[in-house]
Amino acid sequence: MRQIAFLRIAGTSFVNEKFSSDRKNNEQSKNNIQNNRNRRNRSSEIFIEFIEKAGIKKQDAPRRFLKIKKKVEFEQGDRKMSVEPSAKFEIDCSIDFPHPFINQQKYHFVLENGSFGREIASARTFGFTAEIEMLRKANLAQGGSLENAIVLTPEGMLNANPLRFQDEFVRHKILDIVGDFALLGMPILGKIKAEKSGHSIHASLMSKLLKTESAWEITEASKTHLSNFE
Repeated sequence: MRQIAFLRIAGTSFVNEKFSSDRKNNEQSKNNIQNNRNRRNRSSEIFIEFIEKAGIKKQDAPRRFLKIKKKVEFEQGDRKMSVEPSAKFEIDCSIDFPHPFINQQKYHFVLENGSFGREIASARTFGFTAEIEMLRKANLAQGGSLENAIVLTPEGMLNANPLRFQDEFVRHKILDIVGDFALLGMPILGKIKAEKSGHSIHASLMSKLLKTESAWEITEASKTHLSNFE
């Protein structure tokens, strides 16, 4: 139970973190981020850029991973998700939307040698024109625009710029999975399989995984693991 508590705290600690910079610097940072977003039309790429600019400092402490020891599954109707043992962090994802730009898409992602930046980071979120009014009434998608999202019409899309990948939609779903599972507080050594999943499915699987203590262990990284996650 101590390990579960640790993971939950680590996964949510960023919410309560206090920053020491003054109001002026905070506002300037926000302006810089917004200007970069508007100018370069990026999604999570911008975070990679900022991290690269800031640099990475090696610390004299072992890096820990959540190593999956046995398969854990969660299903909700035709939506399925599981995580199982693997020597790497990898994701098999498939989606199915009745739209001419999407239909059935599948992608297999392995985190290694900068693959996240090349294959996943720039994949934008997407939505449908029929959902826009409903989302706005619910005070959702407030920051969404044609600059940072794909807006689909029944037969095409509103965006003037083309798709960044032919299968950009399933790649963005993988980006969602990476982001949600980061809330566990440490990188995973395991393979995630997702079929028609979404944020609620991700959360349900993570909850079930943490409760199944025999399915995982916290382990220190080898040099191979470290190089893959850099």
